[in-house]
Amino acid sequence: RTKNVYFRVNEAIRAIREQAMNHDLLEPIQAWQIIDAAKQFNNNTGLGVDLWNPVLLKNLSKEAAQGMADLLNDIEDQVAWPIQALTNVIVLLGKPDGGSRPIALMPMIYRIWARIRKPYMVDWEAANKGPWDAAVRGSSALRAAVLTLFADELAAYNNETIIKVLWDLEKFYDTIKIPILVQRAAQLGYPVQLTALGVIMHAAPRMMRAYQHYIDADIPSNTIIAGCTQSNQFARIMLHEILARVSSQVPSVG
Repeated sequence: RTKNVYFRVNEAIRAIREQAMNHDLLEPIQAWQIIDAAKQFNNNTGLGVDLWNPVLLKNLSKEAAQGMADLLNDIEDQVAWPIQALTNVIVLLGKPDGGSRPIALMPMIYRIWARIRKPYMVDWEAANKGPWDAAVRGSSALRAAVLTLFADELAAYNNETIIKVLWDLEKFYDTIKIPILVQRAAQLGYPVQLTALGVIMHAAPRMMRAYQHYIDADIPSNTIIAGCTQSNQFARIMLHEILARVSSQVPSVG
């Protein structure tokens, strides 16, 4: 069964990579975008397997920044990450109430690329947000709560019935299957290059780190990584179908 899962993941990645290679390229990345993206990272940001420090990237010369831009453009053209950077480092952080939670330190080359390509993600989000979606640009948890409460109060004032469904998804990212994600991303018109390079990195080998000691972990058969610039979009893609169906059946859902 495990072999079949890995086979389906590999086939999904192969198919989306092929589509991306035959698709029109995105606008070429420029040197100034490298510096601009680097400035968005805290100097104390945890380093990935490539050990690229944001401080170094912020101080690149124009020539060096252009060299990195050329590298990222080649990566998009080939739809492939350098093999030496294709590993995610997993670190366990302690919880206040005990236990721990894993966070992933993705390679800095991927993080820089994702920051540069974020405008494409924002444009897709704006074109595909539903009336149910409060996790969008310009919104906040407080705004969503206030609007929901206002709708409840208005319904009560008009003697209408109020029904709430609270859907708590525990470890949701760990349940996301790459083949289904790839399929639904295509259906919703998510940029194919972003999908391909994103899932390649999310499905990359992982390594556990504790006190500067490392050990190889199993290659993931499903799950996406929390903290990636694309993860919210991937989660939105996975939930879109069921939320759209509920919204269409109950038009006032929002």
